[in-house]
Amino acid sequence: GAYIDKSLAKSFKKTESAASRLGKAYRETNKKLAAVRQVDQYRQRLARLRQQQQQAGGSNQQLANAIRRTEQSLSRASRSAQRYGVNLNNLARTQRQLQRTARFQGLQQSGMQRLGQLKTAGKWAAGGLAGAAGGLLAMVKSTADRGDPIAKHAAKLGFSVEGLQEYQYAAERSGVSTA
Repeated sequence: GAYIDKSLAKSFKKTESAASRLGKAYRETNKKLAAVRQVDQYRQRLARLRQQQQQAGGSNQQLANAIRRTEQSLSRASRSAQRYGVNLNNLARTQRQLQRTARFQGLQQSGMQRLGQLKTAGKWAAGGLAGAAGGLLAMVKSTADRGDPIAKHAAKLGFSVEGLQEYQYAAERSGVSTA
């Protein structure tokens, strides 16, 4: 029982450690994905603003200010994404890869959660097995403890264990004490 508990505890501890690392990787992937999405949004907004400026003839001060602010925001978002190690050259491909990674990690994480549920069930089962094994061991020990004195007496008297038990039964039935 104790060996099974230790073995299960060790396995569950390894699983919890792996789940923790997976959770951290999942969060990091989602941060990268958010940074890529933000860069993409600023790039699209900047393209729209430049197109509007071109259509307006390039003299609109309000559009020029909006373009400048969007370029600054894009620059900040790009630096943030680069700190995460994101390749900004092919943004669409990077975004697809991160989305696939996040989906896969999400599936792994849900599997780890199911393992956590199994951990609880496993502990209950191990406890039940340990209890059953303990009960069986107690029953065997009790039987052995009762049989050992009978075997010793039978050997001293020169009888078989079964023969001595028959004489004890007959004596008890006739009212003679055998203790």
